[in-house]
Amino acid sequence: MRLHIDGTDAKARPHAHTYRGFNEAQGGWVIPRPANPHVHFRDPETQSDIFTLVVPETAKLYAWATAMPNLGKNRIRTPEQAIAYRNRILELGRTVNPTFEATVPLYLEPDIDHGVIRGGHESGAFWAAKLYPKNGTTESDHGIDFRDIRPILPTLKVMEELDMLCLVHAEVVLDQYDELVVDRFREGLAIDVIDRILRHCPKLRVVFEHISSRASIEAYWRWRRKGCHIEATIAPQYLLWNSSVLFERGMNPINFSIPILKDEEDRVALVEFMLEGGGMLGTDSAPHDLSAKSRHEHCPGGLFNEPVGLFIYFHLFRTLGGEQWFEQFVDFACRKAAHFYNVPESSEEVVIAEEAWQVPPRYTHGSAIIIPMLADTVMPYSLKRA
Repeated sequence: MRLHIDGTDAKARPHAHTYRGFNEAQGGWVIPRPANPHVHFRDPETQSDIFTLVVPETAKLYAWATAMPNLGKNRIRTPEQAIAYRNRILELGRTVNPTFEATVPLYLEPDIDHGVIRGGHESGAFWAAKLYPKNGTTESDHGIDFRDIRPILPTLKVMEELDMLCLVHAEVVLDQYDELVVDRFREGLAIDVIDRILRHCPKLRVVFEHISSRASIEAYWRWRRKGCHIEATIAPQYLLWNSSVLFERGMNPINFSIPILKDEEDRVALVEFMLEGGGMLGTDSAPHDLSAKSRHEHCPGGLFNEPVGLFIYFHLFRTLGGEQWFEQFVDFACRKAAHFYNVPESSEEVVIAEEAWQVPPRYTHGSAIIIPMLADTVMPYSLKRA
């Protein structure tokens, strides 16, 4: 199953419902500029062409972004590194959006010094830290073994005290026999990991990133009913596709992301979850060069969905949402992340206009070649300044 983004689907709905929030003078739907609290820009030193290509694509659309810290040997381990990386992002992003902002989390490692966390947070270098499962995704070999999180619990206590966010890539990679866990079961097993974190640190603000399954949705609502400070991001590919897109007319590694795409029931549940007020925008845009995505072995998981992600969310709210679809979309895309991060909502207004454009078959810069999500299809929406 794969959904298609087709503007005629939306226009087929009753006019009053379809154009809720529509500003005729502006030629579209006026919203605060959205925020994207989960995006990968890559390393400006070792992947400079990819970095130069993808940062502006985020800055064109969003007021601010959280740039993931998994940069290999240059991963973000100190306040100085976080500040330097942020400055590189802003230098490039502000060429297309002069007010663009970025935040860079700390990469949590088993032996992290608590003084680094306190100093970095108090200086404003980082508001959050990222918890990766060891060897679970790109450049996560310095992450935490999720089979035993006891070593990291004192660190999470410090973060709770400082009111820092813990951003969790929730997957258990290895079982008790050091064998790889089947990919589609990894997120479900990590629910117990988050459970333990929330029991040990009941006031810690946790983001369950790129939620992808019905089991995770049920856990999210259970934690919320208990009063836990938890949010979840939803990446657009999990809303449009199920796992069959990986095997349509053969293997399609260009559509492979981590966590793995799940069943159709999971996809439908995620759409309903979003439309019922669950989760918040977070594209998890994770570009890889075509040479890496074309490997015969060890193909990395990740999609460059940044050019289209915002419009996928909007289209689903518009075509499948109820009477309050527009207000719910604005909450999902523009307000929730700012509220959870304790930062002001953007005061700048932008317009989602019914102006179609062709998604390029590939994006290139220097030696970098990146195939985007929905490559070479027509996207019926564009974003412009109000």
